[in-house]
Amino acid sequence: MEDLWEKLADKIAKTESPKEVRNILENLVSKDEKKMILRRLAILALVT
Repeated sequence: MEDLWEKLADKIAKTESPKEVRNILENLVSKDEKKMILRRLAILALVT
């Protein structure tokens, strides 16, 4: 598992533009997972 994170960190470090970094990070999480994360963050914001 650590190898995966190391490869990801290396790939991000080697990118030359913020757009490339964004694309890498966007591909890590599916659309449904993003919606779930946003819902949880919204609930946390309302509760606190």
